[in-house]
Amino acid sequence: MKQAVFLALALASTLAGCGGSAAPAQPVSGLPVPSSPTPIRSGSPTPTAVATATPAATATPTHAPTPTPSPSPTSTPTASAACALPATGNLYVADTFANLVTVYPASSTGNVAPTRTISLNDPQAITVDGSGNLYVYTGSPIQIVEYAAGTSTIVKTIAGSATGLGGGYGIAVDGTGEIFVTNTSAGTISVFSSTASGNVAPARTITPTAFSPAWSVAVDSSGTVYATSGTIPNSLIAVFSPGASGVATPIRTISGSAADLGAIFIRLDASANIYVSNTYGTTAPSSVSAFTNSAAGNVAPFRTLVGTLTGLNPAQGLTFDSSGNLYVVSTLQEEINVYAPGTNGNVAPCRSIQGAATMLTQPEDVVLGP
Repeated sequence: MKQAVFLALALASTLAGCGGSAAPAQPVSGLPVPSSPTPIRSGSPTPTAVATATPAATATPTHAPTPTPSPSPTSTPTASAACALPATGNLYVADTFANLVTVYPASSTGNVAPTRTISLNDPQAITVDGSGNLYVYTGSPIQIVEYAAGTSTIVKTIAGSATGLGGGYGIAVDGTGEIFVTNTSAGTISVFSSTASGNVAPARTITPTAFSPAWSVAVDSSGTVYATSGTIPNSLIAVFSPGASGVATPIRTISGSAADLGAIFIRLDASANIYVSNTYGTTAPSSVSAFTNSAAGNVAPFRTLVGTLTGLNPAQGLTFDSSGNLYVVSTLQEEINVYAPGTNGNVAPCRSIQGAATMLTQPEDVVLGP
């Protein structure tokens, strides 16, 4: 049986450091809580398209048992703001457990069926490029699959022993079309050219010192690379200069008690502010933290979503629409929560996508696209 979407190295380190397991999750008012840490939905949906890929690398993907998060800390609730009107577009959700990418209109709310699904095994990370083409990084087999914008048509697959792909939870595409992926266990970031296809070596590999595991990656318009790393809790955000290659030293890092990072997934907003989902932190079991683009050192976030009202159980992939609404995967709640621009603190989502019709079964990552 496939294991759930969290990573063994991080969880084992977390629990060993704490001397035990996390406390059981508490129900969130109005939101369903799975009766088992690893629920399996019967009656799998019929996929609409199957990705036939080049044989993948032989590396073993990293998976871990689903954690049972502790209840979020008690904090003063803040009134939920209304969602900003989203731009047209679609929400793409990588659902590792269901072996699907599900697609919804960006403005979806409630128990809504996807308008389209893409069937492929073990999708772990997902992104789009400037033309709206969709990229999915899968864990078994380990491969990168590109789909034409707004379709289920495969453009190319990058897979095979020459790629050096080790499986990970981060994928990003820069303005030139270069593809960045994390190799979690190896602690590296592979960069493929925009024309790479098949069983090809990366154009370059970023191999930072003391950077393992490598979780997720983002790239801004200048080519600056942002990545999350380290054991959870007490992880870090590292920033690398454009064109970084080989044994690279970060130009700055964010870490420490004030930052309180237990980060896996990372995404930049329209102003290149750095957002991370904290699967676990030292003071809060799950949250979303935001740092300014220039943040460095042991600095506190300028915005944090945390508390029982947020419904984050736990927070995983995250993305933004052009109106600034923040979309966050809440994996064990089997839902996508949406928060209004500027929302901060213990605040309920302004809307959620959840329910049996959604076909969500422990989703992991999310991105907005055409």
